[in-house]
Amino acid sequence: MITENGIKLPHVHFPTAPIPFPNMAAELAAGQIDAAAMPEPFATAAEQKYGAVELADLNQGATVQFPIQGYVVTKSWAAQNPGTLRAFITALTQGQELADTSRSSVEQAMETINGGPPNGQIPPIVASVMAVNIYPTAIDRVRIQRVADVMYQFGLLHTRFNVTPMIGPLPPGPF
Repeated sequence: MITENGIKLPHVHFPTAPIPFPNMAAELAAGQIDAAAMPEPFATAAEQKYGAVELADLNQGATVQFPIQGYVVTKSWAAQNPGTLRAFITALTQGQELADTSRSSVEQAMETINGGPPNGQIPPIVASVMAVNIYPTAIDRVRIQRVADVMYQFGLLHTRFNVTPMIGPLPPGPF
């Protein structure tokens, strides 16, 4: 997204230590950082508490449906724990189906989570306006390969990397 908008990577300076999501808005407001990539509910909370302004939607242009996180296990763990893996995938699928069909359920769940901004529950006003994330319920090798390709493009990998051998089969369904 940065290079797509004509900004040269050497002009961007990243913190040497990770900033926890709950702390980003305060550091932004205090001028300790100039910008932050915040997921929900932290982005909406930053807008409401500090007047933060969205500069870009990270799910547009070259980064549409770009995987930014995922769930991984070792092949040995998957082989030793097929029931647990199946239960996790089932819960993830059911949760996404609920999120896709019931915004009020998402809002209620977000309001009862501990650890959200600022120091506990997510206020109803934040839950009511925040964007709801989409968690893919199937593995898409093409999207995952994009991550490795971009890492190569920007010098984080020195050779091209094929992700296919990393993606194992799912345990028998149904899910």
